[in-house]
Amino acid sequence: MKVLLYSRETPESGNKLQRFLETHVPRSKLEVYRTIEGLGKRLKAPHEGEMIAVLQANSQDDLSAFLSIRHRLQDIKTILLAPDREEETIARAHQLRPRFLSYINNDLYGVAAVLEKMLKDHG
Repeated sequence: MKVLLYSRETPESGNKLQRFLETHVPRSKLEVYRTIEGLGKRLKAPHEGEMIAVLQANSQDDLSAFLSIRHRLQDIKTILLAPDREEETIARAHQLRPRFLSYINNDLYGVAAVLEKMLKDHG
């Protein structure tokens, strides 16, 4: 089981999510992507076993980018951190069919709990 993290670093977010995931996922199972192109290539490449994608949308542009590759995410368990709680944002986020939807300003313990359950259920 691989965990793919997309988190475009910004001055506000830094790499907080990455540091947090590194405490919950073995480094050998965590792949970090900073560009949507890099993530898209990885999703297109053949892979063995299941994958979990943890996607952090810092902006509406990030959310649009995820929607542009949603066909590649359809068979992957997804955890999405949306940029805000606006009704339109939530509707767009649900188009990705995430297993868990949270927000970038929430604490990360909900993400950790869901991720740990997904990893435990797998193996």
